[in-house]
Amino acid sequence: RGHAARAAAGAARAAASAAAAVAAQELTTTAPETKRAATTTLRLTRISLMTDLEAELTAGGDEQSQAIVDFAAVVEGISGDGEWVVMNAVEESALLVALVPALRRIGDTEATEELFCTGLSGLVNLAGFGAGRAVFATGGLDLFLELLASPHPNVQFYAVAGIENLTANIDVASNPEVYAKL
Repeated sequence: RGHAARAAAGAARAAASAAAAVAAQELTTTAPETKRAATTTLRLTRISLMTDLEAELTAGGDEQSQAIVDFAAVVEGISGDGEWVVMNAVEESALLVALVPALRRIGDTEATEELFCTGLSGLVNLAGFGAGRAVFATGGLDLFLELLASPHPNVQFYAVAGIENLTANIDVASNPEVYAKL
């Protein structure tokens, strides 16, 4: 895809993310019909964003890099009220199935450390928001464990935070496979 198409896709994601933020804010109202409408809007927006990002993560190159940055921005913008919506959207999409291999392809090098940490931050946050089961199922724990040996302190920080978030999730913590790997 050309630069103009990537910019347009990024702008569309930013607009969708802004609409989702408004919908998340509306969840705090007391009117049940407003809450239902906001929940539906938020859910559809997040699923759409996740599906779009998933496609770009598998593309490689500039699309992959931009998708990682956009993914982290979407996750960073989640409010407490919207966490469950995003968790469901992530679990319904194949986003993490694409993200974990994309991070492995980028690799933990000096040249890619910033982008790598951006992607890791999103993955760590998802594990903390309740999507730990999905992060674990897609190889997130294995990735975090490998990254403990990284020569980069920032990468090590995200690896530790990811393991902490995963093991704080009761569904993941009660899985015997987790302790076998630790």
